[in-house]
Amino acid sequence: MNKSMTLLTLALTYAGCANKNVKTKLDSIYQEATLIHCSLDSLRQSISKSWDEVTTSLDNGLPDETPEEERANMLKVRNASLIRMFETYRDLADSTKQQVDSAEILDQKIAQKIAQHRKRLEILESERHRLLYESQSSNKDINFKNYPNLSDMKPTDCSHN
Repeated sequence: MNKSMTLLTLALTYAGCANKNVKTKLDSIYQEATLIHCSLDSLRQSISKSWDEVTTSLDNGLPDETPEEERANMLKVRNASLIRMFETYRDLADSTKQQVDSAEILDQKIAQKIAQHRKRLEILESERHRLLYESQSSNKDINFKNYPNLSDMKPTDCSHN
């Protein structure tokens, strides 16, 4: 009987440790996902700010005789290749054209970073899913509602990151 109690105690201890291990891994996944979402938010803000500055330069740099419709359309565009297609682009100052070129390069770099972040989130989501699936039968006290899909996360307080 004593041997049975020892085995039961060991089994319960192991199950408790395994449960803590799963929770620790899930918490780690969510911490990393939070950092990634904050970074994505920061990247989006950065590129938005860059294009806002380009829009201001374009607005100030377009000749007064620029047709209003063309001006309005050009100021809405946040794509360097499309901006270059407007007839009045050639009339802009070189400094404004350089700003468009710089925004394009930044846009491309940020797009690559966003793609990398999204790929990492996919990997984390697969790991989250695997952990929850594997622990479904053995860890009854894990509340699956505490671990929603990573894609459903929104950046919360990113000011400390």
